[in-house]
Order: sequence, then C-alpha cells, then structure tokens
Amino acid sequence: MSNSLPIPHRPQLADGYCLPACVQMVLAYWGIERDQAELAVQ
Repeated sequence: MSNSLPIPHRPQLADGYCLPACVQMVLAYWGIERDQAELAVQ
C-alpha cells in the first residue's frame, strides 16, 4: 500500500518559480488550476 498522494507534476517554468510550481501542483491535486506567474505575485 502506498502512502503517497497522486500529486500531478508541473515543471518549474522560470528560475525562482520553485514555490509557485509546488503550490500549483498542490492546487491541481484539489482541482484548482492557477498560472505560476499569477502565484508568484501573490
């Protein structure tokens, strides 16, 4: 039995977008799609 969640992979689209990419993956797991550039400025 696996304890990992099926988090969809999203590549980091720009240097310094590590956190926005991680947040984007978690949001996508919950069915919420957001752009990394949008997340980077929030």
